Amino acid sequence: MIGKTIQNYRIVSELGVGAMGAVYEGVDTFVERPVAIKVLRAELARQPELIERFRSEAITLARLNHPNVALLYNFFREGEDYYMAMEFVRGQSLESIIRSSGRLQADFAARILAQTLDGLAHAHSMGVLHRDIKPANILVTRDGRVKVTDFGIARVLGSSRMTRHGRIIGTLEYIAPERIRGDESDSRSDLYAAGVVLYEMLAGKLPFTAQTDFELIKAHLELEPPVLEQISGSTASAAWDAIIHKAMAKSVEQRFQTAEEFAQALPGLESSPRTAARTASTPLGSSRLAAAPALSVSAAEPGLSTVPAAASSAPAHAPVRKSPLMMVLLAATGVMVALLVFTIVLRIRASSAAKSEIPAVQAPVQLPSTAGGTSPASQPLDILKQANDSSGSAQPDVALPADSLSGNDSKSKAASAADRRAAALRALEGGDSKPKDSKRSKALKALDQ
Repeated sequence: MIGKTIQNYRIVSELGVGAMGAVYEGVDTFVERPVAIKVLRAELARQPELIERFRSEAITLARLNHPNVALLYNFFREGEDYYMAMEFVRGQSLESIIRSSGRLQADFAARILAQTLDGLAHAHSMGVLHRDIKPANILVTRDGRVKVTDFGIARVLGSSRMTRHGRIIGTLEYIAPERIRGDESDSRSDLYAAGVVLYEMLAGKLPFTAQTDFELIKAHLELEPPVLEQISGSTASAAWDAIIHKAMAKSVEQRFQTAEEFAQALPGLESSPRTAARTASTPLGSSRLAAAPALSVSAAEPGLSTVPAAASSAPAHAPVRKSPLMMVLLAATGVMVALLVFTIVLRIRASSAAKSEIPAVQAPVQLPSTAGGTSPASQPLDILKQANDSSGSAQPDVALPADSLSGNDSKSKAASAADRRAAALRALEGGDSKPKDSKRSKALKALDQ
């Protein structure tokens, strides 16, 4: 079979052989996905009852879709052989972990069982019983996810019984008392088996062992599991004994009624089974699991052997990396903030510059000089001189400009008026003591103004 291609599946290696057939590691050549291929044994393929059982397993798995259940990809027939392509689980079975490590720490056992119960809760909600819960059918991946496998003898609730009444189907060490008696079983039978698995994880051994099947059956029907505190080296508290005794109660009415109720009773777990499923990829936090060799295990019949597989090279705690989109968004946000700050600074500077500007002061208006270079202040003196030099002849009327007699400062105005009066008096001293005409009177009046 190795190297053979069946439809679109290429056989790579053999994983193990069980009671109903062989299991191989394969590759789906269409999507390059690793798969586990389960093949019904040739001598069994000719028995209609076993073929129907094999087909029933495929139908059962096809109804399940949960992170804690190994998925079924395809069921097909090639010639006279029947095949199932299933999810390839890279990890190791709980059975191998217990065998190599002995008893497990209580919190580690609780996390494994919580995920197992979550997978069972999904199967029970779909009307599917597993009927063979045991450590060999519970796989633990490298990233800490639990996968429940091997629904080979599962039966859909309400379907016709495919086994004779009173015939025991399953592994005797984990079977519930009602199934031993041949009574109709339900989901609480799976919970009994889960209680046996929990005891084995905490104690490192089974609750009931015997030399014969009869003694083992009698123990399940009559005996209570030994107290964990009586086991040498056990660190489990009395709370664990109470949980185990309730899960393994002889009467189904005294057990946990649902897988969710069982999971919620586990000490040290803050989440419900549904929450545990969403965080199933979180490492279980056990150094024993990290130190154990990696195995490639897939759904197979009881007694399936496994072979070592290459361990994953990915670290258990990979650093968290930001996505490229997140980095682009952060960069764009930084640029926008920088532009906003730059714009605000420019506006503040422009406002400060506008407030600091002072209007220009216009220079005082300078009176223009006369054509002869004489200043306006000397004009009254010239007028008076002309009046003295005249000998009664007609002189033109002189109008003194009003602005020429005024100044910006009051003191300079008074000083200029006094100087002009003194100059007029000196001009009159050289002439007649009495004014001979009205022009001199006008000049004097102009001075007094």
